Amino acid sequence: MGADKLVPEPPSRRPIAVISMQSLLRQACDRIHRPDPIFRTVKNTLPDGRVIFRHVVSFVPADCSEALPVTSRLSFNPNLSRDDAARLALRLLSRLQHGFVDDYNYDLVQRWKARYTEVATVLQNMQEMVDSLLRRNDELAKSIDPQKGCSSGVYR
Repeated sequence: MGADKLVPEPPSRRPIAVISMQSLLRQACDRIHRPDPIFRTVKNTLPDGRVIFRHVVSFVPADCSEALPVTSRLSFNPNLSRDDAARLALRLLSRLQHGFVDDYNYDLVQRWKARYTEVATVLQNMQEMVDSLLRRNDELAKSIDPQKGCSSGVYR
């Protein structure tokens, strides 16, 4: 069983607030006037005796008459598996509705995006400056010794 198929355990630090992905998914379905999602549990006992869980959640997106199933990753904790299925379904529903979940993390991501854009702009400007300086260096090298130019690497 690959580690990428397991739901990651939550951090050891205590969260200051816990948001149930299941309740967010129900709220999203209610907001678009669709029926509540339906969760199904798949439970397997491994040869070593441990029980592992996977959840399938079905929801009906707007403008659709068929339910879409979303499968969680595996987990030894049924609550993590169920929340994982809800998180993945909420992600899909958000994409299908061209929407988002407005919460603290959304705000945090927006601030990081703004910072990333700012840094990317500075980096682009610096790259343009470097390119300009290299072109100027080539021009100067050719004016000093047109035979060598920069191809010999002497001036770089």
